[in-house]
Amino acid sequence: MNRYFFWILMVLPWTALTIYITTREDAEITTFIFLSLLIYIVTIIELRRRKIGMTGVDVLKSLVPFVGLKQRQKLYFAKP
Repeated sequence: MNRYFFWILMVLPWTALTIYITTREDAEITTFIFLSLLIYIVTIIELRRRKIGMTGVDVLKSLVPFVGLKQRQKLYFAKP
């Protein structure tokens, strides 16, 4: 998975959710929708992690602000 495809897969569900919320008057976000989006994002990050060869610890470090800058840059911008 290259970085551009990764970014498209990360942004696509949130864009669809935003369009759904803004166009429907009776839109509500249920627990099922939230959990399915969360599982989707975790799966996409896991696929990207395996493709570029990062460890799980590095991915967790990338979530910490001001600490995991190098890991975050590798996760989001590295060429596989």
